[in-house]
Amino acid sequence: MGGFVPLGYRPDQRTLVIHEKEAEVVRTIFKLYSETGSVAKVEAELVRRGTRRPKSKAITSGRTYGGRAFTRGEIYKLLSNPVYVGEIGHKRQRFDGQHPAIIDPKTWALARTRLVTNTQPVTSSLTPKTRVSWRGSFLMKPAPG
Repeated sequence: MGGFVPLGYRPDQRTLVIHEKEAEVVRTIFKLYSETGSVAKVEAELVRRGTRRPKSKAITSGRTYGGRAFTRGEIYKLLSNPVYVGEIGHKRQRFDGQHPAIIDPKTWALARTRLVTNTQPVTSSLTPKTRVSWRGSFLMKPAPG
């Protein structure tokens, strides 16, 4: 296991265990998204409620980071992370994880469907042959035309 531990979990040996206080924030974000269907509205509601990222300490430097408001990008990434449904993403595939899920499969499926449906393609000004678009799944696909 390497890298940052996702919000809502803490490391325990070589797996993840639920950090209940942070897990409530994750559940709130999924609930707000299922109610509004908009990452921007979730961001605005979290600001209104004063919900911020928890403060953490970097192990090597000792400096504190976190404690700021969630950005739309962070919310989108959180809603897209298969860790929250008890899975691990690796090389664009998903596998069962050894950690407990914070979000139930039905809520996860609803969020993923909405994210993909609501995501607008972003196209570059390159020639049609080299143009690409993103469709919410983090996989690049050729744009039509």
